[in-house]
Parts: sequence; structure tokens; C-alpha cells
Amino acid sequence: MFAAVRNILTPPVFPEDYETTLKARLLNRIIIVLWLGGAIALGAMALRQNVNLLALLIIAFFLAATIGFYLMRRGRVQLAGNLIAVTLWALVAGASILWRELSPASTIGFATATVTIALLTNRRWSLVMLLLSILICGIIDAADQYNWWSPLIQTSRGFIYLNIAINLSVIALIMIEAQNGFAAVIAQAQQSVERIQNEITGRKRVEEALRQSQVLYRTLMENTTEAISMLDRDGRYVLMNEAAAKQIGGKPEDFIGRTIADIFPGAVAQAHTRTLQAIFDTGQGTTADVYAPLPGGIRWFQSSAQPILDDNGTVKAVVNLAIDITERKRAEDAIREQEERLRQSVRVSNIGIFDHNLVADAIYSSPEERKIYDLEPDEPATFEKYLSRIHPDDRDRLIAAVQGTRDPEGDGNFEEEYRVIHRNGAVHWLTTRSQTLFEGEGADRHAVRTVGAVLDITERKRAEEALRQSEASLQEAQRIARLGSFAFDPDTQTLNCSEQAYVILGMEPGKPVTATSCKEKLGRDICAEIMEGIGQLTQPGELYEIEHDLLIAPHET
Repeated sequence: MFAAVRNILTPPVFPEDYETTLKARLLNRIIIVLWLGGAIALGAMALRQNVNLLALLIIAFFLAATIGFYLMRRGRVQLAGNLIAVTLWALVAGASILWRELSPASTIGFATATVTIALLTNRRWSLVMLLLSILICGIIDAADQYNWWSPLIQTSRGFIYLNIAINLSVIALIMIEAQNGFAAVIAQAQQSVERIQNEITGRKRVEEALRQSQVLYRTLMENTTEAISMLDRDGRYVLMNEAAAKQIGGKPEDFIGRTIADIFPGAVAQAHTRTLQAIFDTGQGTTADVYAPLPGGIRWFQSSAQPILDDNGTVKAVVNLAIDITERKRAEDAIREQEERLRQSVRVSNIGIFDHNLVADAIYSSPEERKIYDLEPDEPATFEKYLSRIHPDDRDRLIAAVQGTRDPEGDGNFEEEYRVIHRNGAVHWLTTRSQTLFEGEGADRHAVRTVGAVLDITERKRAEEALRQSEASLQEAQRIARLGSFAFDPDTQTLNCSEQAYVILGMEPGKPVTATSCKEKLGRDICAEIMEGIGQLTQPGELYEIEHDLLIAPHET
């Protein structure tokens, strides 16, 4: 019950409309007064005072209050206000006409009803009701003064008091609401002023942001070195900056309004048109390297074409940003050519390449190196796997050498020859050169990477061994035959003699044979004759033969 009473006494609130909330608050209190008035009239009727008039008042009070309350709770505040205002005015006017003896009270009633209408409805209603109030009050006063007619209904003193009480109550409520209304109006006015100021400030901020955006846009468009353009669905340029026009060979106004096909040759135009159409169809942008024949030759561009959508999400244009990457393309092509040449050179020369990331412990091994170490193409390349292939007699030496290259105090150079054993048991000689790279300084210096190359020198080692064996056999044969040999170098004027030749000449093995030592052993004349004969040999295969004596000391015989 208390909740129902509280609900009736509490007017509805409209957060988005402060004026409507004020009207609802006033209506709620007037409706309560109407219900109270109906209750009082019901009590008076119970006392059997002027039953007909009281019954009419009860019906009017309760009916108007109930309908107004229902409309107000449904959110129809304006309609409820109009109903209550007209009801009040009609009651006051009817009471005044039927009871013309109370002209001052009637005037107060009309004024009360008029002010109520002004608060509940609008100015037009207020003006109409005010004029009617003045007219009716004048008619009542004139009728009272000239005794035009007698009252149609004789009212009791209780009804008089009831009428006065209702009017005074309404006046009191209006004064209270007016006071609250004025404060609310002032607060609302302050809020309106603040809102207007905020709107003006916000608009100025938006205008300033728009101006700065336009300045930034113009600056970017005019000063950027990248080509920027915009095309519509027909492939027609609707915007182009100076950089784009300069690349094509003109000014922006020379190309705006023209299509791709008007500017570029057939094949290029068709490719660009297909890309443009795909963006309009799918709404997805694209980035690709494209080329275009321009007045300065064929140029490569990194083109980023992105859609511009309207409010409905439909692609209305495509903006394209093109960065000239011709020099980068040329450099990339040159690098690819060099890499291909290096790859072919490595393949032909059977040189293996490796790159060991010491931080991540990851090794790149070229196909040639895997073949040299007898590793499968898909076999993981690890340092331990390589060590397992090293000949046991060379393994410790090689490990020590590798550790030495990683010493922060060293230079990181590595050059070693060693043997590996293939899975079939074959022994191969390898030579490896590498460089270890370091980072940091002082105590923080540490090895981070090793790059190098490896070559199978098995055939060279075999040739060297065969040459050593051949030289040993030749020296043994010369020793047995007491035959010496020498080679003369005309540039250095020296003789390179075999071991047996040193023995025959009685000279210390390995000691250079000069003109002085030759004269000491052969004599001045013989030595001169030999040198002269050697000097006359100009063609390969020519022979020179001379017989001479050899001076040997007594202890050399």
C-alpha cells in the first residue's frame, strides 16, 4: 500500500527533457489536489449539501484526475496537461457563472486557471484562456451590478468555502512550482549557455583540426617524393600529386580526368586495370612491385593500392601510393647474378661453404660441403656430426684449433689441413679456412659467428706424395750412378743442384751455387765457358755439352 501511495506521489522523470519533467511534477501535484477535491466533495455530498452540484464536482474531479494521471504515466505529459488545465478552467468558469455573487473569488479562480494553463500548456492557450477569463469576469460583474439574472443554482456556504479552498490551494501550488520552476529555468539556462559554449568550443576545435588536416594533406601531397594518385571506377585519375605527374612526364592537370589506357601502353594499362577492378570488386587492397615505361625508361615501383569506402561500405575510389624502387631492383638483380655466379663457381670448384651461428648453434652447410663430409642432403648439420667424420689422429688437433679461433683475445683466423673418413672407409684430405666474428669490447667480447670454406685436397695430397716419391727415386738413382743435375735461373744467376750434384762438387747440400763458388770449383775459364754456353740456349730442347776438369781439394778425394 505504501509503495502504491509513493508511486502516486512520485512524478515520472524524463532525463532527456527537463521541461517535460517540470510539467509532469506540476501535473502530479494538481492531480493530487483534484483527487482531494473530489474526496472533499464526496464528504460534502455525504452531509447532503447541494447533492446535484457536488455529484457533478466529484465526477469532474475524479475523471479529470484519473485520465490525466493515466496519460502522464504513459508519457503523454503535454496531453495530460492540456486536459487538466481545461478542466480547471471550466470548473472555475462554471462556478463563477453559476455563482456570480463571488466576483472577487471568481477573478482569483480565473487567474489561477490561466496561470496553470500557462505552466501546463503553451502561450497560445494562455492568451486564449486569459481573454475568456476577462470576458466572463466582466459579464458576471455586469450581471451582478444590473441584476440581469438570478443564480440558476443556489449554492450552499460549504460549496463557497470549497471553491475558495480549491483556488487557494492551486495558487499555493503554482507559487511553489513557479519558485522551483524559476530556479530550474535558471539552472537550465546556465546549462544551455554552457552547452552552447561547449558546442562553440568543440566546433572551433573541429574547424581547427580540419584546417590543420587540410594543411597537412596539402603539405604531404605537394612535398612528398612518393607518387600519390586516386582513380575512380572507370580507371580515371581524379587526383594526382606533383611527384606522380613528374614521373609520368607532366603536371597534375595534364593527367587528371584521363584514364590509365590514355597514359600507359596496352599491356601495362590492361594489367593495372585488372588490379583496379579487383579492388573495386572485392574491397581488398593490394601491394606489389610493378613496372611502367616512362619517358626516362622503364621504372620499377612498389605500388600500394587501397580502397576508399563511402558510408555504405561501397568502394568509391582507389588511392595508390607508388615508391620508385628501380635502383633497389637493379641492385637486387646484380646481387642475384653475383650469387648465381658464386654458386656456379662453388659448384664447379667443389668448394663447400658453411656459416655457423654460435649464439643459436645453427649451421648452414652448402650442398658441396655436405658432399665433402659425406653427409646426406637432409641430415642435420651439427658440430658433433662434423667431428665424427674427422680422422682420429687429427681430431684433437682440430678441436684445439677451433677453440683457439673462438678465443676473444685472438683474431679468429683458422686454416688447417686434416683428414676425414667417409662412411665407405675412404680417407680424404681437406683444407679449411674460416673467420670467426666477435661482438662486444673488453671483457664482453665474445664469438658470435664463424664463416668459412672447405676444399677436398685429396688429389693434391696424392700428387704431392707421388712427387716426393719420384724425387726420392731420382735422388737414389743419381747417387748410384754418381750423376748430378742442376737447373740454372738466368734471372737470379743461380744454380739449383740435386743432392748428388752437391756431392760431386764437394759443396754443402742446400747451399746456393753462385758464380764465385762455381769459379772456385771449376776454375775461372771453365766457369766462364759454361755460363756463355748456357746463355746461348734460347729455344726449348736445345742441348749444351761440355767436358771439363773439376778442382777437388786433397781431402775431398
